[in-house]
Amino acid sequence: MKSEKFTLTKHICFGRFIKMSIMSALLTLWYSGVQAQCPLACNNLVQVSMDEDCIVDITPDMMLEGQGLPGNCTYVVQVLGLNGQPLPPPIGYSGNSWVTSANIGQTLTVRVWLGVNSCWGTIKIEDKLPPIIICPAPITVSCWDPRTFALPVATDNCNGNVPVTILSDVTNSDLPCTDTRRAIRTITYQAKDASGNISPICSRVITYNRITLADIKFPKNYDGTAGNRPHLECDGGWAWGAFQTNASGTPVPFVTWDKNNNHYPDPEETGGPYVADPGNITGYILGYQVGTPIPSGATLPGCTAGNLVGYNVATGTWQLTCDNSSGIQNFRIDTFYNNFIGNNTLCRINTTYSDTKIDICANSYKLLRYWSVLDWCTGSITQKYQIIKVIDDEGPLFNLPPRVDSPLSPVPCLSKPVAVLTTNPYTCKADWAVLKPIFVFVCFGVTVLKFTVKFKKAP
Repeated sequence: MKSEKFTLTKHICFGRFIKMSIMSALLTLWYSGVQAQCPLACNNLVQVSMDEDCIVDITPDMMLEGQGLPGNCTYVVQVLGLNGQPLPPPIGYSGNSWVTSANIGQTLTVRVWLGVNSCWGTIKIEDKLPPIIICPAPITVSCWDPRTFALPVATDNCNGNVPVTILSDVTNSDLPCTDTRRAIRTITYQAKDASGNISPICSRVITYNRITLADIKFPKNYDGTAGNRPHLECDGGWAWGAFQTNASGTPVPFVTWDKNNNHYPDPEETGGPYVADPGNITGYILGYQVGTPIPSGATLPGCTAGNLVGYNVATGTWQLTCDNSSGIQNFRIDTFYNNFIGNNTLCRINTTYSDTKIDICANSYKLLRYWSVLDWCTGSITQKYQIIKVIDDEGPLFNLPPRVDSPLSPVPCLSKPVAVLTTNPYTCKADWAVLKPIFVFVCFGVTVLKFTVKFKKAP
């Protein structure tokens, strides 16, 4: 029984072996036939253009000769860097078949594998997509509007934000006086990426509307009268202890009104005719404090565009002129605007002035500034005086020379005398050369100074 069973078992195992061998041979022949149907001839140089996200997958179709590959062929593509090693995949991708913006301009070797066989080819990576420029919409402003226009933003598929260049900036002001417009300005821009691709030309159109003499306001007096500003100090300082804001938005004292140090109140310092519009404000005063227009992005309930706000130095908070008037009842509002001086060609309005100086006393005078504003279209003229008083109402300031204690003090003490004098035994008097003060601060033009020295008995 064992012998028969053993013989039968050996017979069955041998039969299975024969069947498996035949199957393996057939599979080998089938696989060889399939592989024989998969082409493996690489193109020598393939130009690869970057797409919108600047990441391209190098596929077998791109690298192998002929058109259309059998769907049952299994290829593996490897792109080799300039160092001969496979390129690492971008973040979030897998495999070595990807090229990115880092490879633009490079010629790289590509290896295509089919099983254990492979072919070689090269690719040249290029970026041919132009940048996209975000063109601003047309706007309409007043002819006095002093604003400048920032360059538009341009983005690129491979370089992010790219530089924008102004191609032209043309203003057409040859419009009839009857037109409500005074000028039309067209600024053209173009962007360029690192590969030299240029964007389509973008045109920004700004229309400037006319104004009339009724829109022109005259600057305030500096004479201390009601509704005007205090006089000016002859040393160039402000009489009211004004403040301005620094880069961080914190109010700091004005150093001087005499910005150009010529000891004369020029219109750039004391103002000229202006257009009272919120968009023309350069700063303002709340009482004796100076602030700036409403901070960008600030949320002020109850206020609309154009309302003014100021910084309260005492409380460290912004004060409002709209719904919080009780909080600033002790403040007097005053506003600074861009001046409307000279010949404004866009508005066709000309502004001139003449000064008459009246001396009051030494270092004090009154300036009568006569403003004339002409509308070239209508021929109308409006005129007004601005009174500016420059007063010397403060005594001189000075620093004492450095203290030099006398080494002749007869007894040690906490406070040594500056000098020890020996008196005349007959008159009981002595002479002492008093050192003059240094760094004397007086109004401009003072040439003669008289010093009086007083003595106080030491304790």
